[in-house]
Amino acid sequence: MQEGSGSGGQSGLGGWVRHWCGGSWYKVSAVFETFDHTADLGLRAIADDREGMFAEAARGLTSLLIEEPGALRSDNRFDMPVVGVDLELLLFDLLNELLFQFETTGFLGRDFSVTSTETGLAVEAYGEVIADQPDRLAREIKAITYHGLKVQQQAGRWMAEVIVDI
Repeated sequence: MQEGSGSGGQSGLGGWVRHWCGGSWYKVSAVFETFDHTADLGLRAIADDREGMFAEAARGLTSLLIEEPGALRSDNRFDMPVVGVDLELLLFDLLNELLFQFETTGFLGRDFSVTSTETGLAVEAYGEVIADQPDRLAREIKAITYHGLKVQQQAGRWMAEVIVDI
C-alpha cells in the first residue's frame, strides 16, 4: 500500500491500516485495494478478523464494477449462504455469487455483514439494483479466478487476495 495512492495506507498487516481518503489519512481496521496483474486485476482485502476480510473483499468487488460505490443506495437486501470449510474456496464462492447476482439481477452490494456458521458463511448484502444503468459501471468483470487465490492470517490480521478476469 502506497502513501498518497488514494486506495491504501501503510503499516502492512500489524495493527491499524492508514488509509488515504479525500485528501486525509484515516486509521481503519479493514481496507481493500487493487493491484495490476498482467491483463487482469487483483483485489486484496485486509481486516482484523475473517468475517471483516470477507466483507471487505465483497466491497472491493463492488468498487471494481461501479464508478462510484459510495453513491449506491442500501435499500435492497440479499441474503446468501456460502457453504464450505476451505477459506480460499469460500472467498471464491462468495465473490463468484456476488458477480452472478450482479450479472443476472443487476444487484450490487454496498454494505456487507458476514457471519461464520457451522457450514461456512452467512452473508447479508445491502445495496441497489442498477440494471439498465451502464453509465454507472466502471468495467466488466468476466470472472473470478482461482489463480493467485489466497487467504492467510499474519500478525493477528486477515488478508485475502484474488485475481479477477477483466
